Formats: sequence, C-alpha cells, structure tokens
Amino acid sequence: MKVDVGLRYGRLIVIDLINDKTNKRAMCLCDCGNVTFPQRTRLKSGATQSCGCKRSDDLRSRITKHDLSRTVEYRAFMKIFYACSNPKHNLYKFFGARGVKCLYKDVTHLIEDIGQSPPGFSSIELIDKNDHFKPGNCRWAKTGKHLPEPVQLKVWIADGVVFNSAKEVASHYGISLSTVYNRCNGYTWQGNEYGPWPGWRSEFKQTNEAETA
Repeated sequence: MKVDVGLRYGRLIVIDLINDKTNKRAMCLCDCGNVTFPQRTRLKSGATQSCGCKRSDDLRSRITKHDLSRTVEYRAFMKIFYACSNPKHNLYKFFGARGVKCLYKDVTHLIEDIGQSPPGFSSIELIDKNDHFKPGNCRWAKTGKHLPEPVQLKVWIADGVVFNSAKEVASHYGISLSTVYNRCNGYTWQGNEYGPWPGWRSEFKQTNEAETA
C-alpha cells in the first residue's frame, strides 16, 4: 500500500506528501508534536517510525533498566559536568573558568551524540577548544591524550596577583563582577579619559594541558 495522507507509521501520521521527483518524502506529525520529513520508502519499510524521539526514549529506557552509573560514559559525563561547573574541580580552571559549559542534558544525551566509548577511550575531547561541550563539538579521546594545539586560558591580574576567573577577583576584593570587568578592560574614568585600573588587566595565556576531560 502506498504512503498516503492520514496513514500512521509508528508514531508518525502523514499530513502531506512532498512531490520531489528525485527524493519522495512525506510531511509527518509525530506524537511528540514535532514535524518531520522522512522518505516514503523508509516509512513503508518501517525504518522510520518517529521524528527521532523513539530512539531517544529507547536509549533512556535501556539506561534506566541497566544502570549506567558504573560505566565509562557516565564517569566521562560527570567529569566534564564538574569541570565546567565546580570551581573546586581540578580541571575547572581549564574549562569552567574560561566560560566553557557542559550543554549535554545528561549521559544519555552524550551517548546519543558521540555513541558509546570505544575500547581504550575514556575522555571527552573538544573539537573546537574554545567552544562548549555540546552536540557536534565532542568526540571520544584516549585517556591522557593531548592535542598539539594550545588552549587559550583567560586569566585576570589584579595588583600583580593572577586569578583564574573574574569571580575569584570579585570574591577576593569584595567587589562586583561589573567592577572587575571595568577595571580590567579599561572602562574606568582616569581623570580625563577612560582607561584600565592601574595594575589590573585580563589576558589570554596558552597551555597544552587539559585539552580533554
């Protein structure tokens, strides 16, 4: 039976047909509310049954059924999560302190993006070192692997003391973050013009450490 408007395929209901001569597709409404455009042949064969939410649900179901808290994937996820969010973590100065965030919702989201870890790979590597841990910017790496490209680490210097983040400076001096930014970036009034606060500045330094987490 040919694909037609109104027919259901798994979680998808066909709401329109796309008459492309080279690649016939259907406009479908998924039970989750998303609209998707699968190939009609994949609908007929059963290869496509949702917008992708079924695969995510199946994966989460497997993870719920088979506890992942002891797995390499879970440990890797928690490592990047804390490296981006916990100032006390030993890798925070390389990631969270320079604004790198973990944008994966949970370990299942991570696995959906880069798959399960291959044998011997237990670290998460950033493809673009100055971007976030997020879908499309991560891959598995061998433990302890360091790439040749240096990471740019922003530091804040106040009265000769080097801090890893503006928050550390604000906490140390009991001032606001905006004051720190203004003093280090040259936005304070110096009599007749704006300029940096004497002895205060921010700069980038390069390091080859902690390019993986």
